[in-house]
Amino acid sequence: MKYCLKKPRVMVMCSDISNPPKIALIPFVINKIDNMNPEDNKPWWLKTIIYEVYVDKFAKDFKGMTGKLPYLKNLGVGCIWLLPHYPSPMIDGGYDVSDYMNVRPELGTLDDFREFVQKAHESGIRVIIDLVLNHVSIE
Repeated sequence: MKYCLKKPRVMVMCSDISNPPKIALIPFVINKIDNMNPEDNKPWWLKTIIYEVYVDKFAKDFKGMTGKLPYLKNLGVGCIWLLPHYPSPMIDGGYDVSDYMNVRPELGTLDDFREFVQKAHESGIRVIIDLVLNHVSIE
């Protein structure tokens, strides 16, 4: 079964599989996009299984997520959607972000996150993350 979001949302895509890791804003649902497959005119996210994950609930930390990549690949997952993993006082389930440029300490380090993204791409799995701009913590 394949899933896709129906309502518009802005996500951060941590690189295309064929390119070196980079961060770029992409609209999740749009009418026209240049990166379509000419065979069927569907964007990649309409042709893949997107697996939504809270890192701490699914794998404890980013090292655990890296270890679960073979399992996810075996399930046929083509994209992992990471829910908020930024530092947060956790009053709003992690959506109250206090530092957009880092990772919650209990989930590992920024290097652990980068390694996870690199290994995911090597496995042929894309990674998207929530960019929660309207939920900011003052703590």
